[in-house]
Amino acid sequence: MQHRRIRILAMSAALVALTAMPVQAGSGEDEVEAVMQALQADWNAGDMTAYLAAYVENADLRLLSSAGILKGWDTVNTLFREQFPDEPRMGDFTMDALEIRLLSDDVAVASGEFEHVFAEHTISGLFSHVLRRQKDGRWRIELEHVSLSETGE
Repeated sequence: MQHRRIRILAMSAALVALTAMPVQAGSGEDEVEAVMQALQADWNAGDMTAYLAAYVENADLRLLSSAGILKGWDTVNTLFREQFPDEPRMGDFTMDALEIRLLSDDVAVASGEFEHVFAEHTISGLFSHVLRRQKDGRWRIELEHVSLSETGE
């Protein structure tokens, strides 16, 4: 009986230790970084289709900003294509101070700073993305939050 209790305690302690271990840095972080770098490259190439491929294509997608909350792939797709119909109107987009944190094997947060230079003005600020590894193994953005820190002419 005593040995059984010790084994149960040892197994419980091992299980707690395993679940408390941080996710190891590795390919998950590299894969998320590649998604973020592709976002910038696709936008600057004027390829809205490739840019939007980084987002989940379902009703759960959320984009949050001071303008409100956009809900669902269809809404996001329509708005982006209407507001940025061609490469010249898309401007030049850069990200800096990118940080990636794996919350689990399949969930990550990417955050950093951005600057978006348009012909008439520049916006900059902070962003955070929650990405989830999909069943096909690719990482997709499920939630985006943007906070503007500066606007200018």
